[in-house]
Amino acid sequence: TTAFTTTVDGVKLDELVGGYGVAEAALAAMDRKGMEPGSTRAVIQGFGSMGGATARFLARAGVRVVGIADVHGIVTNPDGLDVERLLLTRDATGGLDRSQLRAGDAQLPGDQWLAVPAEVLVPAAASYVIDESNHHAVHARLVVEAANMPVTPEAEEALAARGVTESPDFVANSA
Repeated sequence: TTAFTTTVDGVKLDELVGGYGVAEAALAAMDRKGMEPGSTRAVIQGFGSMGGATARFLARAGVRVVGIADVHGIVTNPDGLDVERLLLTRDATGGLDRSQLRAGDAQLPGDQWLAVPAEVLVPAAASYVIDESNHHAVHARLVVEAANMPVTPEAEEALAARGVTESPDFVANSA
């Protein structure tokens, strides 16, 4: 029970474990593809325990988190978001506190989450969010699945045919 009551830099440990694994899977895949963290951008779809922790650990590794989507839309900044500030001020459902945005941060409608340029895309909120209707909008070189089954089989085939590497949920999200 101690693990469930422990906090690490303001966030409960049980909310960090799964996202840590997703971030490590992303970093390992990036390494295999020759992608340096300092020159890589990421978009995280979902900012609950999986997405929030993934964003934290990617940012700490030097990846520029340029987009975070929550239930209210997407927050983006091409220079990188202040993940720690947003993480520590999110609500219980993973909603970003828009009052904590900085100059240079922008808000977009939620359906624009695939439009933010990034090399790494982490769907961390819901199943089947990348499907036949939107897979063409994925511009990332790497999709790391934090949510359960976020990409339909048809979209997986289309992405693979375009050379997009996918780290599946059963590998990346073992929590």
